[in-house]
Amino acid sequence: MPGVVVVHAGGKHAADEVTDVAGLAAWVEAALGIPKCGQKLILKGRVLTDDAEALKNGAKVMVVGDRVTDGAAAETAVAAAEDEVKGLETAARKQGKVSAAAAAACRAVVARLAALTLPPSAAALHERREDVKARCHTLAAAVEVDRVQESMHLEAKAAPTTFKFTPNAS
Repeated sequence: MPGVVVVHAGGKHAADEVTDVAGLAAWVEAALGIPKCGQKLILKGRVLTDDAEALKNGAKVMVVGDRVTDGAAAETAVAAAEDEVKGLETAARKQGKVSAAAAAACRAVVARLAALTLPPSAAALHERREDVKARCHTLAAAVEVDRVQESMHLEAKAAPTTFKFTPNAS
């Protein structure tokens, strides 16, 4: 039985005995050292998300993800992101608003964190990463709120509304 052909980092690997996505994810974690939380399994241009989906014999699946070899490097990357976001939050407090540049910096932090492969056993590190991402989303949302409020304020100045009160004749 040929199983599934796994393509990763320019190499091809035979995943014999794999019949579904869940089994393939477990095989990739064991054989290639890529934790399930950091894997993207792609079959014919489609990301496989349903663990129960069956895989045909001979299917060619591309794996995107990095091997976790150093938990300390992941710790350093998350700590650096925390520091950067803390600086952006401090600047926003001082200015009274979030600048567009700070929102762009937040989007870059979120992209870096999303690409970061963390060891599956580092639950606290996963929580810290998600916390930093949430703080970045909050800062970016504040820019949109400021933009909408400013737009509403400008519209109110441009077209003042007058109300005429007419009492009912009862």
